Amino acid sequence: MRNDDEPRGRRRFTDQFGPATVVIGADGTIRGEITSDASVSFGGILDGDLIAGGLLRVQSTARITGRIRAAAILVEGQIDGDIEVSGTAELREGCRVTGSISADGVAIADGATFDGTVRMKGGTAEPRDVGFTEKRHVNREAPEPAEGSETPSDPSAAD
Repeated sequence: MRNDDEPRGRRRFTDQFGPATVVIGADGTIRGEITSDASVSFGGILDGDLIAGGLLRVQSTARITGRIRAAAILVEGQIDGDIEVSGTAELREGCRVTGSISADGVAIADGATFDGTVRMKGGTAEPRDVGFTEKRHVNREAPEPAEGSETPSDPSAAD
């Protein structure tokens, strides 16, 4: 049995933020800067910078051209500009981001479009390029046996 005085476990990084106190829907178009000390949910068009003291949710209908600073960000829409967050940046499927991201943690979902650079903060190591080599077999067929290894021709013969 659960005791209601015990803190609940967090499943998502967004759980630490309350609901957005500033909400701008898909019909909103703004030229200039938006600044809030709290969480913001933005779904309109912004030509300017956006600063949020809490979580910034960029809805799928949003189009932002400008710099962004927030405690954390969840991107579902389009951003053309640099993003700086003190926590986590999450780019969801279908979003489009062009610019640099500076954050403690970054998650980019399959289907998200990102053209820019990522800088992970919080570490003491000098920044360096990190290479990636695909190690999965692209060909779905069984790989050829290594030279000198024997494989039974009849799978039922293997013990």
